[in-house]
Amino acid sequence: MATRIGDILKRRALESFVGRRNEKGVLLDMLEDKGPLVVFVHGIAGIGKSSLLESFSEEARVRGATVIRLDCRSMEPTERGFIHELGIAIGSEVRSADEATDRLGRLRQRVVLVLDTYEVFRLMDTWLRQVFIPSMPDNVRVVLCGREAPVSAWLTSPEWEGLFQSISLGPLGDD
Repeated sequence: MATRIGDILKRRALESFVGRRNEKGVLLDMLEDKGPLVVFVHGIAGIGKSSLLESFSEEARVRGATVIRLDCRSMEPTERGFIHELGIAIGSEVRSADEATDRLGRLRQRVVLVLDTYEVFRLMDTWLRQVFIPSMPDNVRVVLCGREAPVSAWLTSPEWEGLFQSISLGPLGDD
């Protein structure tokens, strides 16, 4: 079978990605058992968040992970809206958070759920942090990505210590 143009474009994007080696390393550590369970990537518009996520997502897939990427702009910021969009993304009608987390855990040995444009989804932050993410199986990891830094509860709650990491993207260095 012939190679698809989209596959060529993805491969070239992965090969041409420069900079952000440390940040990408933190994200790739999520694929290991010792890595963080949740990583929050944040920075101003145009700083390279989407490029980093795309490069990480492709590398994660190459390493055998299933990556589910949701754009928070396209979903209602409610539990129902989130569950509905997640169900569409995983190809399974789910009616509850428990059904969604069970289905996520059965997708593959390592699953990464990426929520992009997270700043528009802040209404759901407490529910995600206290209910949804803790109910997920331990083979699922989460990447939150947006323009704003994480709320302080992610950084100050003792139960998240060592399991949560924040990455602030700044300008690329001269290297």
